Amino acid sequence: DKLVQHFGVDALRYYVLHEIPYGQDGNITYELMIERNNSDLANTLGNLVNRTIGMVKKYQNGLVKKVQIEEPFEYSLKEKSLELYDKVTNLMDNLRVGDALEELMNVARAANKYIDLSEPWNLFKNKNEETLSHVLYSLVETIRILAVYLKAFIPKTAEKIFNQLNISDQTLESVKIFGVYQEQELGIAEVLFERYDFEKKIKEIIG
Repeated sequence: DKLVQHFGVDALRYYVLHEIPYGQDGNITYELMIERNNSDLANTLGNLVNRTIGMVKKYQNGLVKKVQIEEPFEYSLKEKSLELYDKVTNLMDNLRVGDALEELMNVARAANKYIDLSEPWNLFKNKNEETLSHVLYSLVETIRILAVYLKAFIPKTAEKIFNQLNISDQTLESVKIFGVYQEQELGIAEVLFERYDFEKKIKEIIG
């Protein structure tokens, strides 16, 4: 109850599922909870969703344009997203829940790196509209697919992502296709996870 009070249900669910192997003992401390919350949930997943929505709002007035071209950058988010189905299915079949979650976070990290590779701000500045729309669509579609998977692990967070992106098809079948998201306007962005100041959070917990 105290962990939920200070971190929320989904952050606790994520930690237990990610860090403690199925059927085995594991460690849980306030320090480790803060570290995992900040690194995976706030800096990786939350940052990805916020950055993406922010760029769609800034560069395309909140409208996601369905543009998919031959990948112009170092790697394809489409490929990475579609590879998840077999990877996650095999890991979950073998009760390797933490490893399945890590595969999802790896794609989220790749999506954050993709933003740095593609530099949407420069595409906008140079009026390279087709590539910019492709980049933003690829990011939104990757987030959609991640949210569908995450529904099984951190459902409240997945629901927040669905609402922010106006995602209607939340079925597992939908993750097998990259291009389900239709051209539409995004919802209102909200912070998924707070990034904690380590010392301040510890003081708050121990009172």
